[in-house]
Amino acid sequence: MVIEIKRGLSPSLGKGFHSAYADLAPERAFVVYAGSERYPVAESVEVIGLAEMARILANPRALRSQRPPKPPTASF
Repeated sequence: MVIEIKRGLSPSLGKGFHSAYADLAPERAFVVYAGSERYPVAESVEVIGLAEMARILANPRALRSQRPPKPPTASF
């Protein structure tokens, strides 16, 4: 599992995140931010609020039973 923490309400993934993600090849990755919504940004990468991430870390078995959501696909 990879976790990156962002301070603001509009998290973005930088070069360092992508480099670490490629090197570590985790099953799941999270970007923790100051907001409360949870949504996918890429395959196996989710943006998640701090409170919900704390709940996951307190009970990691619950995470194993959840499948990562698929990111939305653009429809034109």
